[in-house]
This record gives sequence, C-alpha cells and structure tokens, in this order.
Amino acid sequence: MASSNGEDILTTMEFISDRERVLFAEARLGEAVRDFLASEVGSYLHGVATQEYEEAKSELMELDPDLSLDYSKEVAKIRSKAWNAEHFMSWLADLIQQGDNSYNLLQEERDQ
Repeated sequence: MASSNGEDILTTMEFISDRERVLFAEARLGEAVRDFLASEVGSYLHGVATQEYEEAKSELMELDPDLSLDYSKEVAKIRSKAWNAEHFMSWLADLIQQGDNSYNLLQEERDQ
C-alpha cells in the first residue's frame, strides 16, 4: 500500500518529542475515522452495523427456547452477530475519542 500524505507528514515533520509525534498521529487518526464515517463507504458500513445489531436484538427477543432444538447455539450465534456490530461501532468511536483527547493534550502542551 502506498503511503498517504498523512504518513508523509509524520515522517517529514520535526516533533519536539516522540510523545508529540504519537499524539499528533492519534489526533490525525481520529480525524481520518471522522472522514471515513462521512464517506459513502463509512456511512454504509455504519448503517449495516446498526442494522445487524438491531436485527440481533429482535432475533434474540423472538427466539423461543421451547421451539429451538439447540437454543444455546442459536443464542451464541445471535450474540456473536450483535457483538461484531457493536464492537465495530465502538472501535470507531474509541478512535475518535482518543484522537480528540490527543488533540487537546497537544493544544494544552503548546499553550504552556
């Protein structure tokens, strides 16, 4: 994979410390996730994850233990579906939050 402009910036910029380099990279990653979610693909995948999660909740509520031959397997399958969707969204949110935190730390350290 070819390097993007963001990677070029990180290799050519001079940073005060490795900490500053890491904070800058984390802040840029948070912005990249925001850009991804605003893109057609990101919006689509977020929508799919939301739909999968809602479907899993509905499937779980409709699952009848008296009618299912292997109730525990069905529950595990549905929970896995929900887990995947929930964690996809959670990982993106975590990256955005970490990016915001890193940006704020950079601002605070430069203002001192």
